[in-house]
Amino acid sequence: MTTCVVCDGPYADVDRFGDEFPYWVVCTADDDGEPTGKLYTCYNLETAKDLARKMAKDRRLDLVMEASAA
Repeated sequence: MTTCVVCDGPYADVDRFGDEFPYWVVCTADDDGEPTGKLYTCYNLETAKDLARKMAKDRRLDLVMEASAA
């Protein structure tokens, strides 16, 4: 059962030129922190935080902010 919205990251990915770049994920999750729906990928921390806040407010769920700057 979905109980919260989680914003987490940064994670690292590599583009086709071999350069690393950070990204953050936002999703709904259960009590164990496991995703219960779609994972949204954001390439900007502020965008991820804004999305997580809006999702939590719209769905009336708790917000778990585990994201930090890259």
